[in-house]
Order: sequence, then structure tokens, then C-alpha cells
Amino acid sequence: MNFFNILYNATIYPIEFIIEIVFYYFKVIAQSSYAESVFITSVIINILALPLYNKAEEWQKKEREIQNKMKPMIDNIKSVYKGDQRYLLIRACQRINGYKTIYSFRGTLGLLIQIPFFLAGYNFFHSLTGAYTESFYLIKSLGEADKLIRIGNLTINLLPFIMTFFSLLSTIVYSKKLTFKESIPIFLMSLFFLVFLYNSPAILLLYWTINCAFSFFKNLVLLNLNKIKSIFKNRKFILFSKILYGLYSVFIVIMTTLFYLRNYFINKSSEHEILKVLIIHVKTYKDLFFIWLILSIVILIFILYRKKILKSMEIKYKLRLFISSITTITILSGLFILTSLIASSGQEFEKPFEIILTNMFKYFGLFFVYPMFLYFLFSDKFKNIITLISVILALLFLSNTFIMVMNYGFIASNFKFELEYLLIPTTKQIILNLVLMFVVLFIVLFIIKKNLQIYLFNIFIIVIISLISISVFDFVKINKEQKILSEINSLNSQIQNKNDNYDVFNFSKTGTNIFIIILDRGCPEFAELVFDEFPDIKAEMEGFVYYYNTVSLAPQTFGSIQTLYGGYEYLIPVDLNKEYILKEHHNESLIMMPKLFSDIGYKTMTFAPAFANFSWTPDLTIFKEHTNIKAYNIEKSMIEKELNTLLNNSENNITEEKIFEENKRRAMRFALFRALPVFLRHKLYSHNDWFIPNGNKNLTIVGKGIEEYALLQALTNLTKINEDGNCFNFIHSDTTHEPFNYNYDYKPSLEIRDVPEEDLEFFENDFSARSYYSTVASFRELSNFFKFLKENDIYDNTKIIITSDHSGYFNPSIFNEKGMVEFKVFNAMMFVKDFNSKGNIIENGDFMTIADIPFLATKHLLNEAKNPFTGNIITNDYKTNGVNIVLTKHSDPKGNFKTRLDFDYYYHVKENIFDINNWKKFQIDWKTKETKEIELR
Repeated sequence: MNFFNILYNATIYPIEFIIEIVFYYFKVIAQSSYAESVFITSVIINILALPLYNKAEEWQKKEREIQNKMKPMIDNIKSVYKGDQRYLLIRACQRINGYKTIYSFRGTLGLLIQIPFFLAGYNFFHSLTGAYTESFYLIKSLGEADKLIRIGNLTINLLPFIMTFFSLLSTIVYSKKLTFKESIPIFLMSLFFLVFLYNSPAILLLYWTINCAFSFFKNLVLLNLNKIKSIFKNRKFILFSKILYGLYSVFIVIMTTLFYLRNYFINKSSEHEILKVLIIHVKTYKDLFFIWLILSIVILIFILYRKKILKSMEIKYKLRLFISSITTITILSGLFILTSLIASSGQEFEKPFEIILTNMFKYFGLFFVYPMFLYFLFSDKFKNIITLISVILALLFLSNTFIMVMNYGFIASNFKFELEYLLIPTTKQIILNLVLMFVVLFIVLFIIKKNLQIYLFNIFIIVIISLISISVFDFVKINKEQKILSEINSLNSQIQNKNDNYDVFNFSKTGTNIFIIILDRGCPEFAELVFDEFPDIKAEMEGFVYYYNTVSLAPQTFGSIQTLYGGYEYLIPVDLNKEYILKEHHNESLIMMPKLFSDIGYKTMTFAPAFANFSWTPDLTIFKEHTNIKAYNIEKSMIEKELNTLLNNSENNITEEKIFEENKRRAMRFALFRALPVFLRHKLYSHNDWFIPNGNKNLTIVGKGIEEYALLQALTNLTKINEDGNCFNFIHSDTTHEPFNYNYDYKPSLEIRDVPEEDLEFFENDFSARSYYSTVASFRELSNFFKFLKENDIYDNTKIIITSDHSGYFNPSIFNEKGMVEFKVFNAMMFVKDFNSKGNIIENGDFMTIADIPFLATKHLLNEAKNPFTGNIITNDYKTNGVNIVLTKHSDPKGNFKTRLDFDYYYHVKENIFDINNWKKFQIDWKTKETKEIELR
């Protein structure tokens, strides 16, 4: 990050962010057109900037008055004296009148104020990609120059001239107060904008034209200010305004009631046609409500000011409170929130320090630089207002962040939530948050009334020190994790470079082959849908047995994966007295099967062993002593061909640099998300992504979603066929775990399109729909690989197991129908094809668990099927009386204890997992080491 980026983030971006918020509200929430949204955004931004322009006008007026006062004396000096004498006398005249040379810049303040607003608007609207497909009357594309005038092959842009016309009109009206010398820069600026913006997108010209028109009407108002003030002070006008606002408020109450009964009236209108008149259009309601809300806020501020509530702040503490409160807001949103998230999984995030620092400077500008500028720019009355607002805002941000935490599920390294519907608050949560906000407001007003501001200041100082201290600790933690990641990648590369030229998977024509693939979070019910919808995929699944009554042994990868790799000996014990080294236990489970097969002469390979050495990027050094075992992580060089095909098919010349920029912007919104009230958070995040209107809203990261799919595509290219010998291959794929990239064509892309309405209705949410798409994609590529095995005569002598470590809370599901929603995450996928197995897929209802995988993979070895670490025979007898399912608390292995997994609850299930009577739930008290059964919900 260079100096200019820091300067932009701290000065220009805060204005751009406000433009984004306003534009997003009207374009997405209020469902206005692009042109309407631009118009309203321009007006609102100009209204917000009006106090600054008025202040600039006030200073320019002072400049003109003092210049006019000094002019006769200076003219006399210039007519009589020359050289140094003239200079010294003019300086003396200026000192007498309290004038300094630097004051001459006050005359250009109006122009200087426009610069950050222009740059922010220019950057925002110039890169608004959606504008390319939007038209406005004769303008075919708002994303391009308007080209409204055509003379043969020559096109002339009309909007730049309309913009310049309003700009010159505004300048002519305004220049009546100025001297000719003072008017010249303003006229030149209008001409500069004509040339500079001539070929700019029509949407930017539209925005700046409205700005110029607003400026023109503003100058007209200023010329007739006294007449306008007399109207506003008229008692009849005041009475009329009160009546009008009262009627409008009643109207909004009625509109709100009808709006929330909208679905009822829509359903009933089919029976009673007259009820259609009561159906309120979403856009109409939100537009009218927004106008009422703005009016109400203005009136409330006016009432508070008239009641002198804002004047009761003690002057001696005002500046302290203001600085400490905005510093609290800045550190919380700009540093603490994001740092704590990234520190929770320091190896997952790309360039974490650049993300954090970018975010910090943006919020530094938004919550510190501009508030400080405004504070010192305006009067004491305004200082009272902005201090009170900053104090209330700081306390609200703190309470929302640390009290209204909420459980929003998993968030990916590109700052996207896995389950968007979890963000929608319940009525109870909204009420609790509102009560909390009123309590904060009451506390602040009470403190001010009792003159206890010094205590509030001390609290802010303590909070600031605490937030910075925790953030520094998290910085160190992130740095440590990044160093570990760098070392792991280096070591992994060394190990992989020693292996054969990316002949990752080995299969034998005459021996026996074992191929196990884990589809992380694969849903068996989605697999059933795939086979129903795509008979060609099902046809390639020749000889498979589908064990639908299969259960995982934890709700997430860590906790369940040990049993999948190692079998029942690696179950997470619920014996309260049994302790073991958790990391060693986990690593041993990952090595168990590869070592078993390599010890008896198999060519053995394991791919992406989950959380090896407790690292998110599997640390392959755990296989260093086992030289006969090949171990791989995914590398782009392996899948270069497939990845390039996928990326080259993407639109808009998308690069990883652009994607990283989008993720930095997502990160900023996440920091604000945590500090907002619960009923506003979902507004900031919708349609499975953060609002980023001046970028590619649907741009996602080139991460696991695409890379893992490319790996499945590359299976045939990465496979080496041997004439003899025996081969064992084990692969863990995140294709189904990262569904964000997938569209309804069942392929991943950098361009994410909206899920069709019929699919949203069937799957009930975006995440379930895309998870199904990723399941289709996974099985299609696996079926292509099976076809490859058949073509090379190595299908019959290959045992294939397709499984998942757990499922998810997907829809639709048989568990929903049975009222067993909480259990559907445990229904794991299991498809098994034995040697020389033939025929169509057979469904089998036997009670199975993912800990059966080692038994199924090794049962043909008979007496040789022993755990090489313990010498015990691998069996599936453990499940005879049912199994325990541990409810793990942490997806990160490092979140657990050294000698045991961190959990307080576990289930016990036996036989039919679809029967709630076969499930029991237990709670553990680790202090008393007692276990008790608790009632299922």
C-alpha cells in the first residue's frame, strides 16, 4: 500500500462510501432505476455538503469584506510607493486589519471543497459496471458516452454541454457577488470539466449535471434568502406545515400496515378483486417512507436543539469526549473487528495485513478525519451536536459488537456468509436490540444531565487501550500463522517436487486399486436428485451400493474426519477420564490407511489430508518419515489447463488482483456489519454477497470453489496407469463445500448469476441451490473419470468409495418432513463399488457410519487389515449398539484443548437414523465429570 492509496482511503473514499450507501438504498432496496437513483443520490449528497459550501461562502464573504475595507488604503500605497517600501506598507495595512496572506486561499475554498466530492463521484460512477446494460430515454447505455447527436459517422456527446450550461448559469448567478478576478477560476473550472468529462460514461455526466443544476438553484436561493426566510417564519406557513406533516405521518402508518399485510392481500385478491387496490408496491412504499424518515429526523434535531438538550455539554470535556468517542469508533470498526475475525483462522486469508490496513485507513477517514474537520470548522452549537452524536454512536457500536453477537454460521475467507438466511433477525432479537439502543440513549442523556462526562471519557480511554491491545495480540497471532503457512507451503513444495511429475494418482491394470474420495459436506439427498435428473451420470455409477442410512460422527470436518480416515479406534471419546494428545491422535488417523497399504506393497497416495498437523493448509511434513507414501496438496500448476479454461471463459477480463480488491471491500463492510443493529445487518448483505454497487457485485474469489472443481476435471490428466502392482488413492475434495461459484448451468464461474426463482422456491435458499449445483458438477466430473477407468480396463479391479465427512442444513430434506431438522447435518454420503461389481445402483438401508470407510476399504485384505500403529484388526463391530456423535464447538482444530476435543454435548444414535426415537442427547459437566441425558427439542 503506497502513500497515495493511504491518502485516497483516508480522504476520498469516505465520501465515495456514502455515495455507495445512498445509491445502493435507492437502486436495490427502493428498487429505483439507475437514472432515478443517480438523481436522488446527487441531490442527497449535495444537501449533505451544503453546510460545507455555506461555510465556504461565509469565509469568502469575510475575505471580500476585508479586501474591500483595505482596498482604498492599498490603492493609495500603490499609487505613491514602490519596491520594498510599498511591500512593507501593504503588510502593515494587513496587520492593522488583522489580515494574513494565507487568508487569500479562503476565496478558493468553494472550489477546493468540490475536489474530494468530484473524485469520489468520478471513481464511483465511472466504474459502475451495471450501468452498461441500463438505458435512459435516448441514451442506450449509461455506462458509455451518450452519443446523442449523430452527423453521418460523427457522434457528439450532448450531456457534457448540458452539464457545462448549468455550471455556467450557476457561475453567472454566483459571480454577481465576486470581482472579475475572483470569477475567472470558476469559469475556467467549468470549461475544464467540459473537456475532462467529455467522453465519460453518461451516468457520471448525469450525476455531475444534477450537481451543477443543484448549485444553480442553490445560488438563486441565496440571492433571495431574506424573502425565503420570511416565508418560513410566517405563522400560517408553520401551521400548514404541521398539519401536512401530521397527515403524512398518518398516511405512512396506514401505508406501513398495508405493506406488511401485502402478501395477505395478494392471496385474497384472487377471491376478491377489490382488494387489489390495497396492495402496496414495494418501491412506492419505500420511497414514501424514506421521505417521511428524513423529514422526521430533521424535525427531531430541530426539537432537540430548541429544547437546549444539546447545549448542556460542559465545554471543558467536550473536546475530550469527542476525540475519545470517534477514536473508539475508529479502532473498533477499523481495526479490532476485522483483526479478530482474521486471527480466528490466520492461514485462510490472503494478504491479511493489506486487508486490515486498507480497512483501517478507510475507517480512519470516515470516523476520524472528517468528523475532526467538521468539528473545528463549525460553531460551538454544532460541536455540541456532533459530540453528542459521536458519543451515542460509539456506545451503540460497542454494545452491538459485544452484546448483539448472534450466530451467523460459517464465514469464508472472501468474507461471504455460508447461510445468508441466518442473518435475518427474529422479532425477539430486534426488540432486544431496540431496548439496548434506548438504554444507551438514556444513559448518555443521564450522564450529560448529571455532569458525569469525565467518567464517560475515562471509559472510552480504557476501551481504546483494550481494543488496541487485543488487536496487537491478534496481529502477532496472524503474523505467526502466516509464517507457519509460508513454511508449510515451502516444505510441501519440496516434498511434492521429489514425487513423479504430477502423476498423482496411480492405477494398476492387473492388480487391485482402491480409490476413496471425500466430497466435503456432500449431501446424500442431493446425490439422489442428481441421479434422478441426470440419467447419464447415474449410468456411469455402475456397480455402486448407496448406503442412505449413514451417519457422520460430528457436525463439521474436524471431529468427524479422524474416524473417516482412521476408523472406530479414532472416535472422539466421551469417556471423561480418557485423555490423549489431540494433535498426535489426529495425525495418526490421517496416516493410518496410507501406511497400512504402503506396508503391504501398495503404491499409496493421499491428497489434501484434512487439517494435517492442525494446519488449514495440510502440513504434509507428517508424512516425511513415511517415504513410501505420496502426499499432495493442490497446486495451480497441477490444474493449470483446466483452471485457465475456466478463467478464460469468464467475462470482464477478471484478474486475481481485481478479485482481491473486491475482497478488501467486502472486508470493510464486514467491519461495519458487526457494529450495526441486527435489523440493519441483513440490509448490508443480500443476495449472497455484500452490496458493492460500483464493482462487480457477483465477483467471487478464485479459491477452492473453482480450484477444487478444476482438480476433479484434471483427474484423468493426473492419473498414471501401471501394468501391474496394487494402488491406493485417497482424495479430500472441497468441491461441494465451496458452492458460492456455482451457477444454474452446474459449473463454477467468477461471474455469479442469480439463482432462478423456481430453484429458490424448491431449495428455499441460495446456499442450498448452489450446493446442489456443486453436487451435480462433482458427480459429473467423477462420472467422466469412471468412464476413463472403464475405457482403460481398470474399472472392474478398482474399489471406489465416495463419501462425505458430514452434510449440511440443506433444503429440501426428509429430516424437515419428520421434524428432525437438527439431525440432517449428520446424514453423510456413502457410495461403495466393490471389485467386479456390476449393475445399476442398489440402495441399502443398513446402519452405517463414516468410520466404516477403513473397514470397507481393507476388508479384502482379510488378516492383513490391521491398524499399523496399534496392531488391532480393523472392524465395524463398534456400531452394534449405536454410536456417539460429538457436537464439536470449533471448526479450527486449534480452538480445542491439547488433550481433548472441546464439547459439552453429544448424541447417541442407533439403527435407523431417520427415526427420532433412535436418537438421544447427553450433556457433559466437565467439572463434576457427570453426564446426564437431556430432552430432545
